Amino acid sequence: MLYTCGTGLLVQVSSDDSPRMHLERIAQLKEKLPLLRAAGAADITLDVLVAYRGQCNLEFSAEEFAILASVGLPLALTCYETSEDT
Repeated sequence: MLYTCGTGLLVQVSSDDSPRMHLERIAQLKEKLPLLRAAGAADITLDVLVAYRGQCNLEFSAEEFAILASVGLPLALTCYETSEDT
């Protein structure tokens, strides 16, 4: 059996980006899924990394949840505390 493993970075999202930009990037990913699967990707997960200082609070609108669900991928959220220097 052939095992393949890979990681793809779609974008780097900063707090300066608008919420609309996040949704556009998710839509771009959704469009590329058939190409990824045709290239052999079998287990695809949307992995969201959140750097924070102090306390990590996340809020998603109903529209954001609907778009995330429409992609049809598992969603992993990872939060990590960052220092003042980064």
